[in-house]
Amino acid sequence: MKRLPLVLVAVVCVVLAGAAPASAGNHAPAVVDTWISGPSGRAGEGVLSANAQGQILNVSADAPTTIVFDVGANVSGSPATFRFMGGGGSPDFRVQYLAPNGADITLAVTGRGYTVRKVPAGGTATIRMVATIMPSAAGHSGNLAVQAGSDMVAAFVTAG
Repeated sequence: MKRLPLVLVAVVCVVLAGAAPASAGNHAPAVVDTWISGPSGRAGEGVLSANAQGQILNVSADAPTTIVFDVGANVSGSPATFRFMGGGGSPDFRVQYLAPNGADITLAVTGRGYTVRKVPAGGTATIRMVATIMPSAAGHSGNLAVQAGSDMVAAFVTAG
């Protein structure tokens, strides 16, 4: 029996909450620009796309291995509060999330979300996504999509 390739989708959402509306005396509304970086470079910064078009980071690695991705959301306009939310992975691709201080935030990110408060305009909120490619993933691919508001980026991982 031929084994079909596994496609893993781990979604990390950054939900914008509490941005001040644009009006006299207020700054422009907050704009969130999400990016992802990993061993093959960086994707998404300065580009906004609802479907990750032009914002995909391609990574190839032999199984078993661990790949570390930094996921960030740059804020412009007004200060904002974010919730990072993401998938928990699969048996072939295990995912763990870490705060900037190294604390394990996987349960928060895969549950109701990990909140980063009051990111100033010009600031960046980041988390780390650690993807462990299990031996069973050899020959398969995983798509790890990351979304902030209506902006999406993705890491497409091919396991050798």
